[in-house]
Amino acid sequence: MNGLNDHIWVVDPIDGTRSFITGMPVWGSLVGLKKAGKAVAGMMTQPFTSELYYSSGKGSYLYTNYDGQHRKLYTSSCKLLAEATIFTTDPELFKGGDKARFSELRSKARLTRYSADCYAFAMLAAGFVDLVVETELKPYDIMALIPIIEQAGGVIKQWNGEKAEDAGNIVAAATPELCDAALSILNN
Repeated sequence: MNGLNDHIWVVDPIDGTRSFITGMPVWGSLVGLKKAGKAVAGMMTQPFTSELYYSSGKGSYLYTNYDGQHRKLYTSSCKLLAEATIFTTDPELFKGGDKARFSELRSKARLTRYSADCYAFAMLAAGFVDLVVETELKPYDIMALIPIIEQAGGVIKQWNGEKAEDAGNIVAAATPELCDAALSILNN
């Protein structure tokens, strides 16, 4: 890459299409900036709640129209699967061995919830969710969310431990310890 090609905007105008078409208020719009192959800035808007989650290199923040405040975000301190709340869009999206691995992970968690789409990643950055596990994501599904999670203190990777910017099967965790615990199951 060189010059202008070092900076790439990645946009997903409706992340959570199934939620959008069924009237579920958890879809959002994503805009991410990738510089030299690394996600460096991102924002996720949640129209139903008038929330804007964003990062720009110096932390992650939540802005709401209700009070006009910019609140700094921090992931939870959860380190153990037995204490973790997990989100995924839909367990039926996992196929074959991936479905079995997700099922095992889910059985070890305190609580599992479904159908939050990109909003689950924002909830992880805000400290309400401890682990988000997804399958077969595209770069436009995840690019904006990577810096929001990382700059709030979380970890986000592919199941194989590679960088999340390449998309695919993704795990986002509140802490490195929780990420490692999830990856030990998801990589079996």
